Amino acid sequence: MEVKLDITMDEIDKMAVIALKDAIELNKNLDEGEDIIESLIKVHNYFCLPNEKIKLCGSQKTEENASDLKFYEHPGYIGYAGDKDMANDYRQQAWERQYFERGFDDTVTWSLDEMLIKWLTPRLKKFLEFSEDFTGDNDEFHKDVKEMLKGFEFYLSDEFDEIDKKHVKKVDKSFKLLAKNYKKLWW
Repeated sequence: MEVKLDITMDEIDKMAVIALKDAIELNKNLDEGEDIIESLIKVHNYFCLPNEKIKLCGSQKTEENASDLKFYEHPGYIGYAGDKDMANDYRQQAWERQYFERGFDDTVTWSLDEMLIKWLTPRLKKFLEFSEDFTGDNDEFHKDVKEMLKGFEFYLSDEFDEIDKKHVKKVDKSFKLLAKNYKKLWW
């Protein structure tokens, strides 16, 4: 029998953070707390990872080895801790703690403009998919959202050159469209 939960991923993430905080509070000894933290990460990854194989950080991760994921290999992770030159950085444990305590680590602030676009782009895509299902896609608003996405995806591509004024103008247009339409971003 299949059971469907009426719960969002954000609510699951919030519950995982609360459970992690409770586990740490109850078990101040890190050696003893590691088992609790490992279990919480497994539960979190079970709810947050799709059943089929997905490509993360250049390797194939499956449900079977999802608990082996590093925090920065999580599909929702945005930041620089997973960059190959950061693999052995002494701050990894602090970033991991920050990620599970507040949902992001300090590396996000290194280039907040890029992180904002990385965070917003997949959400705008999903929003567009849902909102078009309800209202159709023939109006100016949906055209604006599609144009926003083009600019943000271009910014995240290898083609983008921040020195090229035409490139910057294309991304600036996306932000102007976001400012124009942000109060309409609901369905």
